[in-house]
Amino acid sequence: MTGPYPASPAAGSTALAAEAAQPQLQPAPAPQQAPHLRLVPPARDRRLARLTRVLSLLTLAGFLAVLFGLAAFHASLAEGQYELDEMQNELTELEAQRAELQLTVQQLEAPERIASMAAQQGLASPELTVDLYTSVDQVAGVLSGQDGLAATPAPSPVPSPAPGPQSVP
Repeated sequence: MTGPYPASPAAGSTALAAEAAQPQLQPAPAPQQAPHLRLVPPARDRRLARLTRVLSLLTLAGFLAVLFGLAAFHASLAEGQYELDEMQNELTELEAQRAELQLTVQQLEAPERIASMAAQQGLASPELTVDLYTSVDQVAGVLSGQDGLAATPAPSPVPSPAPGPQSVP
């Protein structure tokens, strides 16, 4: 019979002898690792590497400073734009107020309104109005003490009819 167990004890002893005759395999010893060695760059290469790092850091710092400056400039522009918008809104309001006040002044200065107010207060319109004409030379002569009026006769006044009472709406 064949199987995992020998059929007889004698057959089992021969199998043990065959196993003993074979050399037992043992794991191979781990190879010794060589110490980590590296090539040290010459001093010139180390200085060049250090200079490269320093220049890289300075470039990065400069770039960050420029970015910060741009951000500050943008904030300043945004603040100025906000103030400009506020001033434009105020200007629009003031222009509307000015137009309203100008309309009020025009209504108050209307001759019809003034005539009606005068009539309400008991003032009468003049019956005769006269326009006087003078020249600049005559006025200059009077101011300087010379009697320029005698040298140049003034034009005769022209009477104009006085306007009658007017009705004001």
